[in-house]
Amino acid sequence: MTLAHARALLGGGPVDVRRHDVADDQRALVALGRWAMRFTPSVGLDPEPQTHGLLLDITGCERLFKGFHRMLSLIGESLHRLGFSARLAAAPTLGAAWAVARFCPHCRPATIVHPQRLTQRLAPLPVRGLRLEPQVIEALEEVGLLTIGDLLHLPANELPSRFGDRLNLRLRQALGEVEESFELLRPRMPLWIEHAFPAPMPHLEAVSHVTRHLLDELALELSRRSAGVRELWLVLLRGKDGAVTARLVLTEPTCDSDHLWALLWPRLERLDLGRGVEIIRLHAAVMQRFEHQQLEYNDWRGSGTVDATVRRKQAELIDLLSARLGPGRVRCIEPVATHIPERSFRTRAALEPPSPSPAPAPSRGGESPPAAMHPAAVDARAIKPADRPSTLLARPEPITVLSLQSGGAPARLTWRGRTLSVLASEGPERIAAVWWRQDPLAGPYARDYFKVQDETGRWLWIYRQRSEDDRHVDAAPWFVHGQWA
Repeated sequence: MTLAHARALLGGGPVDVRRHDVADDQRALVALGRWAMRFTPSVGLDPEPQTHGLLLDITGCERLFKGFHRMLSLIGESLHRLGFSARLAAAPTLGAAWAVARFCPHCRPATIVHPQRLTQRLAPLPVRGLRLEPQVIEALEEVGLLTIGDLLHLPANELPSRFGDRLNLRLRQALGEVEESFELLRPRMPLWIEHAFPAPMPHLEAVSHVTRHLLDELALELSRRSAGVRELWLVLLRGKDGAVTARLVLTEPTCDSDHLWALLWPRLERLDLGRGVEIIRLHAAVMQRFEHQQLEYNDWRGSGTVDATVRRKQAELIDLLSARLGPGRVRCIEPVATHIPERSFRTRAALEPPSPSPAPAPSRGGESPPAAMHPAAVDARAIKPADRPSTLLARPEPITVLSLQSGGAPARLTWRGRTLSVLASEGPERIAAVWWRQDPLAGPYARDYFKVQDETGRWLWIYRQRSEDDRHVDAAPWFVHGQWA
């Protein structure tokens, strides 16, 4: 359905509209496939286009779950708890399981096809269950071959001449006459390293010395993998006293053992060693591969030299400040996709990953216009790059303005008790509020912004708050919203 149709069905309430991200769907399916490896190590993604499915080879694994029925029931219940609606089918062949799971109208959500009944189960299914190309399916339906059973009654040597070799291949694969395999997902191998003491170790000096040695070994293995750690866990197993854990989250991936130790040591010395540590374990919970790039290179456009070490030093500084002050007290600013100046940025914790795209405005219903309003219809001045002040005031401050002509640029202004002459001005730039909802910050009407230079040489960003009636434009209030450093 169209977006307008969907909005009408929802009754006109606040709607969060997002673009369909195919890559995000694929990443989620890969994550679900790795989760399914708890049932069998042989898990792959459905290679057919426009399908969202997993392929599991459960041969021999049913004995761990006391039979196929209990195993499929457990998989279905686990998927339901995760919030997925799924249909499962187990069959002697991959093609038969794929067809039954998708096209058997009378089958249960979890169906097992026995080898003796394989042909009987496949016969009433549509020919789409053979994973054929759309043009082959259309050609079969034109001559009245609607089900797999219709194909089984025809001589196998006559099918390729009219419908191609793939039809005969898929049919033989579904019946088990030709073997079929699929590409397996590679499990994420956790990276961890540990040391076991011959007896419980109650001394912090010995524990810290071993931890530092383990950290050097972990950093060496990370560098061999061309990867860095984003989240590091230090686990101390203390026998009957249980385990204590120190968690370390970093801004950027790193394999620098000195930097990791500077962050880990304050956490280690605060841990309770109890009656002695038996095992020390370092676990790289989250890793990220490094981007291969030169440390320095000249920008082709001549904008200067980019030094990659600057970014690394900044990340190390943020890590140290977050470790000492707290992860939520070191914050950074990122842009927000809106033309309203007060909403054009937001702060986030520096340890949080940045948004992949400008974050939506934190307001009711977001900043998306109604379905009838295409984003290209927004005022061009609101979406093109504009000259914005380096400092934006927390709240616009009222000023008194004297203009030489009605609705024109200011010639003199009074701000913070001081009257200043205007030497130069640019504008106006019209910035209107989002008309499809009320914005408590931007107000219900438009603003006319001017960039003015006062007699001290300072450039200010001021605006006139327009009212619904333009006849009273000279009486509209003026405000200072920012200034250029």
